[in-house]
Amino acid sequence: ISAGEKINSNWGQRAFAYSNNISGFKSLCTQNLADPTISDGSTAMDVSLWTGNGTNKTISGLSHSPDLAWVKARSFGADPEIYDIVRGAGERLYTSLTNAESTASSSVNSFTSNGFTVTGGGGVNNNNSTYVGWTWDAGSTTASNTDGTITSSVRANQTAGFSIVSYTGTETANDSVGHGLNAAPELIITKNRDNGTYSWRVLTTAIDGSLDRLFLNATSTKADQTGVNVPTSSVFYVGSNLDHNKSGDAIIAYCFAPVEGYSAFGSYEGNGDGNGPFVYTGFRPAFLMIKASSTTGNWHMHDTSRSVDNPAPERLFSNLTNAEQTSSAGNIDILSNGFKLKNSTAGYNADGVTHVYVAFAEHPFKTARAR
Repeated sequence: ISAGEKINSNWGQRAFAYSNNISGFKSLCTQNLADPTISDGSTAMDVSLWTGNGTNKTISGLSHSPDLAWVKARSFGADPEIYDIVRGAGERLYTSLTNAESTASSSVNSFTSNGFTVTGGGGVNNNNSTYVGWTWDAGSTTASNTDGTITSSVRANQTAGFSIVSYTGTETANDSVGHGLNAAPELIITKNRDNGTYSWRVLTTAIDGSLDRLFLNATSTKADQTGVNVPTSSVFYVGSNLDHNKSGDAIIAYCFAPVEGYSAFGSYEGNGDGNGPFVYTGFRPAFLMIKASSTTGNWHMHDTSRSVDNPAPERLFSNLTNAEQTSSAGNIDILSNGFKLKNSTAGYNADGVTHVYVAFAEHPFKTARAR
């Protein structure tokens, strides 16, 4: 385009003056995008906010029947707690600690058709304290799975690419475990339930396609997960590592396969600038977790229920007890088709550093609206 020239464009904001008579082509507008598999992300992953009452409280209004609830106190420091229907409501694990599973009196003590109940105080229901709960739907049935060398108990939502997998370790090299998804998971989070020595191991192919290892309770740099095969559409591999395959110990695994328009797992390189990179996900994220992977860094957790406007600075951490932080150090713009870093903070956007992200949709790009 030469200086002084003008172009008038119609990107779908008004009716087109001419019909499209070219076979195989469509107008460039979101209406002509393919229909997503999941039209409303909240039917598979949703977020609840509540203020505790110190006794018993029902959290309702979710758009699905949750099978996994990850709860974090916002207004005071407390370890993040995680509960699922396969282990049983009331069975608590902390994502910031290596502690073994414990039966808690103050806990998520039941799951309902559109929420869950919390009892007591502590990290889920202190009187007048505020909380957030991130929840996922893993389907309606838990079944035995013999696809791997280790028999597992699996509750799987294949449409949403999420399964909860329980199994007993054997310590055998390159053991495999069936995950029930019919698609290769790109993110697998495991925890030894019986032993407080072992970390939350995160296995992912989202950084560079190979199998890498991180720890959900730690700031460690990623490392290659050697001696273990990449997950397939039927199984993931655990090797003889004690974190997720100690002989005789009960292990839980949360497996996620990407679903276009609903979930995305990937990486980006920071530029160290307040005007950071834009990351395309194909949807407006409802939940976003970011960690520096080529250097040490915390796991930063954002969602659009706590942050209703851009920038979205409200952040919590999977590996820390910290209360919710709200400062420009965590600024992110949540957009209709991804997110943009608006800070130069280490852990989000350090120059030349690779960061891994986990995102779940509020709405796919076709129906998302900017804020």
